[in-house]
Amino acid sequence: MTQPQTLPPVAAEARALLCSLLYEHVETVEYIVDKDEPWTEEQCGVIRSAIEDLGLVIRQMVTEHGNTQRGDNCSTCAVPWPCATLASLYRMLTDRQLGFVRLLEENATPPKRT
Repeated sequence: MTQPQTLPPVAAEARALLCSLLYEHVETVEYIVDKDEPWTEEQCGVIRSAIEDLGLVIRQMVTEHGNTQRGDNCSTCAVPWPCATLASLYRMLTDRQLGFVRLLEENATPPKRT
């Protein structure tokens, strides 16, 4: 049995910095959205755009973690498909307590895929 690889200190620090920057970015957006002030029309447009961009991020994650041509492994993680990333994404997007499902149920009929 092989030992798990330990990241070199510089790689571990780079990983921590990257994660920290990503969390800071998301937390800043959450802070802006959570303000108790009414949104202007311009802010509503920016928020709509951000939701569309989030959709692009999700689609890209699904594409990157799709299964291979043979259908047995994640094309990014090289583990049996679905990988933990895709399984987690699925759980979050289909959780009835979170906003995506509520938005669909209360306000929208998604377009049919052809």
